[in-house]
Amino acid sequence: EGENLDEDNANASHGRCIGCVNNLSKEACIFLLQNWLLSLALCDVSFFVSFQCLKDKKFKVMDSCQTCDHGGIATFSTQNGVSDSPVVGVHYEVKVVDCDPKPAKKLRGRSKVEVKFQQLHK
Repeated sequence: EGENLDEDNANASHGRCIGCVNNLSKEACIFLLQNWLLSLALCDVSFFVSFQCLKDKKFKVMDSCQTCDHGGIATFSTQNGVSDSPVVGVHYEVKVVDCDPKPAKKLRGRSKVEVKFQQLHK
């Protein structure tokens, strides 16, 4: 009898969800689908960030952003507001790793983990 009740609840919930989805606009459906696909793609992505101080004048005293071909350079003065202070250059690279496609069922399991994290912040 308990299994029947669970199945009835699942069927009722499913019916309500189908009704909600049927009432969504085309734009809302596209928005939800885009976010769901983005969540699949970005689920469990890792980033590596590396920094390397540049010695002497091996760099132009100018910032440059990272591109596909090379890392970026950030420069800053060692003493704020002093125009003649030495400039330090830092070469940086940000790399995305572990960006393979994830199965849709992973989203369901991930939501359980996220709920636990949300409870920690309460």
